[in-house]
Amino acid sequence: MPPDSVVRLARAVQKHNPAVWLDFQDTRGHETEYAAAMAAYEFVMRALDGKPVDVSLAINGRTTPPAPASAAGVWFYAAGGSGAQVLLTGHATVPGSWRMTAVLGIGDEVRMSLVPHGNVLPELQFRAETLSPAGLQCRAETNALVIRAVAGAGAVRLTEFALHGVPAALHPTRRPFSRAPVIGSPDLHPAIVSALVEWDWRMQDGIQTPREPRTYSQAVEKLIRRTDRLVAERLNLGTLGAEQRAAWTTLRAAALPPPDDVLAGEARWLELHRLRREIVLADPLFKHPALLFVKHVPSVMSHQLTQVYGYCARPGGGVFALTEPGVSMRTRDLTPASLPPGNFMTPELSYDGAKVLFAYCPVKEAPGTWDFNDQTRHLRYHLYELDLGSGAVRPLTQGDTDNFSPVILPGGEVLFISTRRGGYHRCGRGPCFVYTLARMGADGQDPHSVSFHETHEWDPSLLNDGRVVYTRWDYVDRNAVHYAQLWSALPDGSNARIYYGNNTWNPTGIWEARAIPGSSRIMATAAPHHGMSAGSVIRLDTARGVDGPEPLTRLTPDVRFPESEFPLAFGPNPATAHDFDTPITQYWRSPLLEPGMETTAPEEELRWPGHCYKSPWPLSETCFIVSYSFDQLVGEPGPNLPNMFGLYFADAFGNKELIYRDPAISSLWARPLARRAPPPELAGPVPHAGHETGTFFLANVREGWPALPDTAAITHLRIVQVLLKTTPNADAPPVGAAFAAPGKQVLGTVPVEADGSAYFEAPARTPVLFQALNAQGRAVQTMRSLVYLQPGENQSCAGCHEHRLKAVAPGPPPQALRRAPSRIKRGPDGSLPLSYPRLVQPVLDRHCVPCHDGKEPGRPVLTGEPEGPFTKSYNALVSRVSFSAWGRPEQNFEPLTTPLRFGAAASPLAQMLDQGHGNVSLTPEDAERLSTWMDANALFYGTFDVAEQVKQLAGQVIDGPSE
Repeated sequence: MPPDSVVRLARAVQKHNPAVWLDFQDTRGHETEYAAAMAAYEFVMRALDGKPVDVSLAINGRTTPPAPASAAGVWFYAAGGSGAQVLLTGHATVPGSWRMTAVLGIGDEVRMSLVPHGNVLPELQFRAETLSPAGLQCRAETNALVIRAVAGAGAVRLTEFALHGVPAALHPTRRPFSRAPVIGSPDLHPAIVSALVEWDWRMQDGIQTPREPRTYSQAVEKLIRRTDRLVAERLNLGTLGAEQRAAWTTLRAAALPPPDDVLAGEARWLELHRLRREIVLADPLFKHPALLFVKHVPSVMSHQLTQVYGYCARPGGGVFALTEPGVSMRTRDLTPASLPPGNFMTPELSYDGAKVLFAYCPVKEAPGTWDFNDQTRHLRYHLYELDLGSGAVRPLTQGDTDNFSPVILPGGEVLFISTRRGGYHRCGRGPCFVYTLARMGADGQDPHSVSFHETHEWDPSLLNDGRVVYTRWDYVDRNAVHYAQLWSALPDGSNARIYYGNNTWNPTGIWEARAIPGSSRIMATAAPHHGMSAGSVIRLDTARGVDGPEPLTRLTPDVRFPESEFPLAFGPNPATAHDFDTPITQYWRSPLLEPGMETTAPEEELRWPGHCYKSPWPLSETCFIVSYSFDQLVGEPGPNLPNMFGLYFADAFGNKELIYRDPAISSLWARPLARRAPPPELAGPVPHAGHETGTFFLANVREGWPALPDTAAITHLRIVQVLLKTTPNADAPPVGAAFAAPGKQVLGTVPVEADGSAYFEAPARTPVLFQALNAQGRAVQTMRSLVYLQPGENQSCAGCHEHRLKAVAPGPPPQALRRAPSRIKRGPDGSLPLSYPRLVQPVLDRHCVPCHDGKEPGRPVLTGEPEGPFTKSYNALVSRVSFSAWGRPEQNFEPLTTPLRFGAAASPLAQMLDQGHGNVSLTPEDAERLSTWMDANALFYGTFDVAEQVKQLAGQVIDGPSE
């Protein structure tokens, strides 16, 4: 064919395969030379054959599988702790991307075998670069590449792999799937470390990546921009050395190679990266003698709940120290030898740097499912203390509970997360045991719950002022997905209140919050609901607000917020061989929109869909240690890759440098292994012996956000207890028409003074919410959250959902404080415990059943006969009540509750009675009964106990829940 046709064909192929290299010289015009044209044609046809060649690797005659999964094209092979090491990097879909670094001892042999396609024997070519004084013998044999250390130990780098003159596409044989413990890699040889760091640069910048590839020239432009910002910051802080400043100025000013000069472009790109790394690692903030971290296999079920259950734990890992961060990847294994294989997580270091606390679950093999069954019910995380000097280890918790995320308090006691309080979450299937804040002595004595929230809490840490910041899942009468946000409390659990985001939909949730040294701001991870806590690193400044995007700064804008801004992939079924790459066909997506959402995918997201960060440790407002994964974060129902995360030094300017990666297992929760000063020790209330109450003080109920209507005079507060769910699985059993509703019972009412103040006594350790009642006894505003008291605690707030940043004007002492605290006045029969048959049905029997007895066709039946899980009257009336539930109009009017939106004041049933209905004339008590029921979100039962519900359905009195 004419040469110009070959050129056109080759250029068309290049669009689909950028590794095709077009080398054409027009020396004969349009004259066709058959042999040359056929050679070009055959080259193009071979390039079109995108099927990669299967390869396996043997070290000293023994077949050696790589790590169990692909960490962005990294395949690592090792022969024991001190034997030969081989790093193979590349992507099967990018021919020509493959690179190999091999380190061999004297007499070692590495053989990479290639499986031929049909009858065609691979003819392998490569370029070898010696990395040591003693060169290694490298040669291509039939269907194989052989590397031998004949003259002595050495290292070599192989690049430019080609088969029949065409850039090679390889497909390494993976390690067979196994549920056995994941074994970590030996310490990496310096030549392997250098190759791994360079490969990391390539994957960050898009050099020969499967998606969004970039040329060296394009990568250099972005690299210079990011390093310029870093250099400017360091110059401003006075932490950039004169030599580094001069080197960057010189290199920055040098002319860039022409875009088509690939070799010169690569050289300049490498030179810039090496200097950038030198500048990053020279930052005093990153100068640490060692880092403490944990090697960890993510759980068998990726979800915000199941990521920390012992029955979902996969075995592998331990506690480690990175001994020379940024200098080498040598580690020191701190894992107690007395502990059998298991899963490790959430390390904590004592202030003197002498002891490490960590969570550990002994598990011999990964469970086949995430079910709580006879094979997994014994698996629990417990807290252990390791003395770094002696190596002695001791358990601090025990029993049939999960315990993790320890925080050593300034006085030596330990705050942690535990399932010891009991209960289950209300949505989805399980069992998903509720875990909340708990506390114990330094030796593990007197473990007890200090949070009485009705569902889950995570990741406590101490703020610089001594308070605790943590994540609370707060979905009382709201959507279950969008409210895992930040709260604060004193270390004894008192003064629990919102810190940020309880009316915010984006991000879906915030975890892993930590105080920034010398700052009032914090750093945290914006993460999904249906996946483990990983996503994008953010900085929060609550001086700018406690909701919405204004207080939030994206420190890693290359990762949008998973699930709310970027769809979260469904993970593979854990019963399958889930260590391998699995095609994604479904996603978790939030249907909700909020101002400030990022709708444009950044370049890095297009290159690495689902890439993510985890466990940031702040060093300053802009610098942090963090774990990062190129590989995709997946969510429910499957597990994530065991080796997805490596450790990085990172900054807010887009620079991140790999400091450690174990190709076999994830590295997480890194922090400096050094002494640190404790924050101030804060004391809470000191309860009197036997004191089981506390007090609430409300300064002015009209300080509302949104504001209460001027026409609504607030005369009382109704105190509603939110019940702990005592049975697993959603709506099992239901307590009302709202799906997966929280259980409730009405403790009663307290007066509100003319100036809007209220002061009253309430039971301690009891989760409650408040309703502002008008003169009719109907709720004008309802709290869709909860608070609780510690024994003897006196808690106060400015208003009813007050704006947190609004200053309170001075004035005369509130009227409510001029007297003793009010006692709660109990409501009508059937409100405590809540029981529709006792609270509402008597009113219907007196006023409604004579006309609504079922005898007149078309009329609602209002008798108390059972119908399904409820009664005929309940089923007939509940649709005429405005109650909060998932799937209601306008996304259930979330996140902020508008006054008069729910309950009796907004219900067609109450409006009909107000306008007059037949001869019905309600007494004040009857009206109170109906309003109490409608305001309690129209629930039917006041218990999750099935046997007790049977009694309530029959109209019997029950004792009610103990919590």
